[in-house]
Amino acid sequence: MAELRFANRHHHEDQWCIKKKLCESDLGKKSGLLLPSEVVESHIFPLWNVDEHEQLHSSRNGLLVFVMDCDTKTGHEMAFKQWNQGEAYVLVKSWARGFVKRRNLKLSDEIGLFWEHCHSRFIFYVLNRAATAVK
Repeated sequence: MAELRFANRHHHEDQWCIKKKLCESDLGKKSGLLLPSEVVESHIFPLWNVDEHEQLHSSRNGLLVFVMDCDTKTGHEMAFKQWNQGEAYVLVKSWARGFVKRRNLKLSDEIGLFWEHCHSRFIFYVLNRAATAVK
């Protein structure tokens, strides 16, 4: 398996199996990054071990996960939880402070995310910034 290299951000574009344009619900002070269950179930769960699945589904607090921001090379501990009775999943606990505020994320910014199996962590990247209106 090829080593992930953060320096050349376009070299591994195909790894961004989860791409999302941020919406209002992703950006509030008490918000989390909401991910559709079908995306998580097809791109993340097959890479998880039994313990990760059990922790996610047995704990009210979800599974503690590490999220690496490959732009800034910073890591953040977050909680990954089921949302709305399994209709979606959400990354919470430091999402607003560690990503939205720190990275100045805005409505319609597009982010990429994937599970890096060898290190058992999410890799995060800002793929595209939304165009800002000229006043």
